[in-house]
Amino acid sequence: MTPTSMKDVLNQYFTSDEQQRWQSMANSHFPLENRTEYAEQWETLIGQCEDALRRNVSPASDEAAALLANWKILQKPLQDATGPELWGKANRMYLERGNWETSERKLPFSPDVQAFIIAAARHQAVTP
Repeated sequence: MTPTSMKDVLNQYFTSDEQQRWQSMANSHFPLENRTEYAEQWETLIGQCEDALRRNVSPASDEAAALLANWKILQKPLQDATGPELWGKANRMYLERGNWETSERKLPFSPDVQAFIIAAARHQAVTP
């Protein structure tokens, strides 16, 4: 996703000030000039989720729970950097991806990966 291709979408979910805060956070975690270990960890985790989907791993499985735990670990720095309000708006944007996602405007993971992680989280929420 580039800021240019996402401008109209971002305007629907965030104020100008919030967009600047989000961009500042993104630049510190995912600098354009080089891939960071953090970005590589996300790419690896997304690949692991895609592999789990290909193997029909259940969202209720221990493997899915481990992937969810890693997802949460990687999300934490982003949540801390953005704060609860901005994080909530971003979450809403991601959940509503079907309303705006195109071939030019894509999240870094598929809707299937997103659904898998959400299902794993829901399973964990109801499992004591």
